[in-house]
This record gives sequence, C-alpha cells and structure tokens, in this order.
Amino acid sequence: MPIFWRDQMSIQNDLLDQDHRYLFCLVNSIELSLKHADLAATVLVFKQLMDYSVLHFTREEKVQIKIKYPAKDLHRGRHEEIIKSLSRFHTELGFYERRREEGLFFTEAEDAMGERLLKLLHDWIVEHVLTEDRKMEPLLKQFPKSFQ
Repeated sequence: MPIFWRDQMSIQNDLLDQDHRYLFCLVNSIELSLKHADLAATVLVFKQLMDYSVLHFTREEKVQIKIKYPAKDLHRGRHEEIIKSLSRFHTELGFYERRREEGLFFTEAEDAMGERLLKLLHDWIVEHVLTEDRKMEPLLKQFPKSFQ
C-alpha cells in the first residue's frame, strides 16, 4: 500500500522533510516494481534508495549535532541497523537478478523476498520517520525551517 506524505508528518525542517518525501517516493516505486514483477526496476530503484538513505542519514545526523539532539548516538545506531538491513536485501536482490539473467526464475521465493522487503521498508518509514525522527521536532522548532 503506497505511503502518502501528510503535513502532520513534518518534523519542521524543510531539508529533512524533503528527504523524507523522496524516500517515500522511492519506497512506493519499489512497491510498484515488485507488484509488476519487474526485478530490474526493483534493483535499480532499490540502489537509489540505499544511496539516498546514506545521504539522508548523514544530513540528519549533522543536523542532530547542530541542534544538540540528546539521542543522536542512539539514532545513529538505528540508521546503521537500517543500512545493514538494506545491504542484506541488496545482496538478495542481486542473487535473483543474476539468476534471471541466467534464465532461472524463483517466483515464489522472489515474492516472499518482496513481501519481506516491503515490510522492512514500510516499518522503517512508519516507525523511524514518523516516530523516531519526530522526536527531534521540539528542538527543530527553535530553528528556522530552512536550518541545515
């Protein structure tokens, strides 16, 4: 089920909110590519998601340092867990992509992997962005929304 941005999801920082919107778009694109069994598109968009996640986490952690966010170390640890999980799925996606290039298909296994991937992505977006990142909002409100 696609994830749509709503104003109440804002953490009151334009840059981080824009990042979150784009991450939502990437997750929605992955869901769409899986729905259409387009493994090549899934791999392509997933790589974009991984790269953008690293960029976003770096930006977010820099903002946390500047606003003196007290839970920044715990938050960084959660980012590291997410990147590790994404890396494991990247390896698994690569396996299925290589097998398809060899003419081998594992439809049921791919479907199961896709379901696990979507659960991870939705849990990450919902739990992390809407719960963990929102904890920064009271501190971020003390700065201009354009603060970087």
